[in-house]
Amino acid sequence: MINIAVMLNGSGKYLDITQELYKHWTTLYDGVHFDFFVSTWEDEIDYTNWDWITKWERLKEEDCPYDLKNHPTGR
Repeated sequence: MINIAVMLNGSGKYLDITQELYKHWTTLYDGVHFDFFVSTWEDEIDYTNWDWITKWERLKEEDCPYDLKNHPTGR
């Protein structure tokens, strides 16, 4: 068995749509297991019942050492 870790981070926006692609990965190869680790900003998305995710964490914007409010849009 080959184990592959996949890290998804950033915004969880649209992950409810793209999750179908990640779920499909588990059916592509015999003998390959994917572990999905998700780290996103805190928002209204609930990952509790998303069984394709191995482990997830939610980050609070106020805990970020970088001032995100001064970050240029689109960069």
